[in-house]
Amino acid sequence: MTTVKNKSRIIEEMKEILEGLNKSGIISGRGLKKLNGNLLTHKQMLSEMLKNTGVRAELQRIENELF
Repeated sequence: MTTVKNKSRIIEEMKEILEGLNKSGIISGRGLKKLNGNLLTHKQMLSEMLKNTGVRAELQRIENELF
């Protein structure tokens, strides 16, 4: 299980990667700001995805197929 400390480290590493992409010109400063503001943990991302009824239905279909 990932600890809060590890989650913070992962997010910090992602921010460093994004900053490198900005310095190399791959993404703009505006894009960097938007991406940094939108970094989510896995749990947050899953929660957001499950708000979509299509995603929930597909997940249910897959679970029914497997079990």
